[in-house]
Amino acid sequence: MYKAVIEVCNQYETIWNQTPEFSKVYGSFGIRLLDLSSQTLGNDPDIGNSTKENKDLLEKLINQGHRISRALQKLAIEVRNTELLTRNTTSKTDLESDSPLLRLARMRRLIADATEHLTSLKDHGIGQGDLIEFSVLIDDYANTIGKPRLATLERQHTSIVVQQLVSTIDSILKNQLDTIMEVFKSKSPDFYAKYFGARIILDIKGKHRASD
Repeated sequence: MYKAVIEVCNQYETIWNQTPEFSKVYGSFGIRLLDLSSQTLGNDPDIGNSTKENKDLLEKLINQGHRISRALQKLAIEVRNTELLTRNTTSKTDLESDSPLLRLARMRRLIADATEHLTSLKDHGIGQGDLIEFSVLIDDYANTIGKPRLATLERQHTSIVVQQLVSTIDSILKNQLDTIMEVFKSKSPDFYAKYFGARIILDIKGKHRASD
């Protein structure tokens, strides 16, 4: 559904990444899209009946994820990378209350960014050993969910949750990105024209294809 907009923005990244306001809002747009693709109802339905070992694993995963998230946030502020900051502004409460699939998606996003910025993260207390430990925790957590349960969780999407996310994403597009795009009307006419061309395609397709 939002593929055309993403393709245009990716094509002109060298243009808009010099505009902090656009970078920040586009980062928020990307996070909501990830949430849309990963969100399921419920927090962790089996946590009350899980073994102590699994509870300990979840606690370690959340603590390490939060630690790495904080380090990435500090780095992003230091280097003025608004996209990195927006993508990794995740509270411990978020990680604790996430559904299993969304939590897993967040953790994988964290380790991807941390791996990319490992050299700089050493100044913020995160080293190679921390990422290896975090990677093992993520794999172990994915295994506790298991393929049958993952399949069940994926079927737990409801129209209410999906529509709430779609509404948020549409609001970011219409009330924020569309407005900021006026900056590029004269600065980058091709980007401006293709962006709104993609928005027209999006409006024609409608909201029922939330998985595109």
